[in-house]
Amino acid sequence: MKLKSLAALVIGSLLLSSCFSHHYSIGKGVRVEKTREVTEKNHFMGFGVIPVKRCHIDQMVGDTLNYEIYTRSTPQDMIVSTLTIGIYTPTTTTVTIPDEIYKRNTNRKVKRKESN
Repeated sequence: MKLKSLAALVIGSLLLSSCFSHHYSIGKGVRVEKTREVTEKNHFMGFGVIPVKRCHIDQMVGDTLNYEIYTRSTPQDMIVSTLTIGIYTPTTTTVTIPDEIYKRNTNRKVKRKESN
């Protein structure tokens, strides 16, 4: 009985060992109230060692200078990873950027119509 309990504990800890989250603030971070979140999935094989498809942060943020990145393994990601015994391991990346209305934290140039 002790051997089965120990085996279950070891297997359970190995399957849930990839629980993580990373937060990054680029530039000054997001310092406005109105923000927009862009979320994409990363796809890995072999317990997260071999990248298959990774999200492109530069495409997600455009030319925004100040933004935040939050990469994590959501409960859904952990369930999929557990069901595939770690062969396929997805993660989720969310980028928070200022809303289009607030141009203070962006490097975007606004084209204005000149009235004649």
